[in-house]
Amino acid sequence: MNDFYLLLTITERHMYDEALDFFNDKGIQPLFSSLCRGTAQQQYLDLLGIEQTEKVMFSGLITKKERKPLLRALLYEYKIDLPGNGIALTIPLSGIGRKRSLPFLLGDRAESIDLNSHESELPKKEGKPMFSLIICIAESGYTDLVMDGARAAGAKGGTVLHAKGTAKGEMNKFFGIQIGTEKEMVFIVANDENRASIMKAIAETAGPDTGANAFLFSLPVEDVIGLRGLIHDEL
Repeated sequence: MNDFYLLLTITERHMYDEALDFFNDKGIQPLFSSLCRGTAQQQYLDLLGIEQTEKVMFSGLITKKERKPLLRALLYEYKIDLPGNGIALTIPLSGIGRKRSLPFLLGDRAESIDLNSHESELPKKEGKPMFSLIICIAESGYTDLVMDGARAAGAKGGTVLHAKGTAKGEMNKFFGIQIGTEKEMVFIVANDENRASIMKAIAETAGPDTGANAFLFSLPVEDVIGLRGLIHDEL
């Protein structure tokens, strides 16, 4: 039985080619990229005379065997823990669409996996993760409102990804919320101590009763590297 993880890596946009070369060298293909931006408050950016931070998010599937060596390489070769270089995290998958999905998700790496023994349901992880990835989906232009609530509850920052709902007809409303319009997805990494309070603060500040129409959920995170102050001894 194999364990699989979604690897998310967020780095500066000007480092796109360097990051892509890194993952190619490690054989992590296919890899998907999305343009995004940081959530630094505009008043501080204006004060410092700098522009909004432009970022890129890479996402791809990795195996349990690849996880720690790749994280070590991100830490010690790519130097992702240096200020401004970014953050990487892994999210354990709870299931996969059997063997037909793996070649698409893993590329040539799927050849080394015993597909016949793979089950659609993956084993549950023991223990509780120390971090979670909070994903908030809000109306375009309301990121600051979302982050005001998040920061008030202890969040340090986040990453914004532009998105658009794809629902049609009567399905373009979810619990009365219009979802077939321009959206912004805010990704926030939080530890277990303040995850619930951050989510509650966002819901109160930018929830369905506000112009942001935000709804949110969280995912368990297995590893986080690139956040200053974290200990990476286990890697």
